[in-house]
Amino acid sequence: MSITFNDTSTRQGLVQDLRFLSGQDSLSIEDATRLLNFAVDDYWHLRVSAAGERKPDSTTYTDRPYDTTSVDADTDSIELDNDHLMIDEFQIDYDGKRYKLDRISATKEDDPVAETYATNGRPKYYDVVGNTLYLYPATDEAITAHIWYIRQFKHFATTDTTVDIGIPQVHGGYLSLRAAQRLGFRTGDRQGLEAELRRLVEQIKEFSGMQDMNSERRLQPKNTTKYE
Repeated sequence: MSITFNDTSTRQGLVQDLRFLSGQDSLSIEDATRLLNFAVDDYWHLRVSAAGERKPDSTTYTDRPYDTTSVDADTDSIELDNDHLMIDEFQIDYDGKRYKLDRISATKEDDPVAETYATNGRPKYYDVVGNTLYLYPATDEAITAHIWYIRQFKHFATTDTTVDIGIPQVHGGYLSLRAAQRLGFRTGDRQGLEAELRRLVEQIKEFSGMQDMNSERRLQPKNTTKYE
């Protein structure tokens, strides 16, 4: 039986497990949802920090973490969406060809990137500051930008019931345990949780590393786009 968010019929959901672990049988759905969403954020950080070639993404999303945007000539920046927490890869279509851009730090005082690339042309590098992606140099013609990004895992809503939790089932216990630990800061009862959480954290990190074991042999779709 798969783990879902809130299953009042079988009582096998995360909400039910959180109430069981914490001993708070009357914990409101509003408090349970908030606590479990904080746990989702912690889990996202664990997975991303331990990830290699294979980047984590919630299975509840129906689209890919990929966007395209048109950029006008003589433009030096692109405003990113809030979903673009981390840029995984950035490419542009320029003069009929596809180019992959490398990221550089344009904020170092001893590296005057803006001066080096003061003349508009084909962008070769990019940097991200806040929610803005800067092109170096600024493009001298209209281009299409391709952004592959890493996004936050989906949060639960108080009205969710038997929805999928969006992460591997074997990690579902981390969410309810982490939420119970956070609840313990209020109730003063966290005994026995820390050791089990440490075990699960190591298990999650190990899992992330194992996903990359065959990264050198991964299947690649045929791509006729020319990269330079």
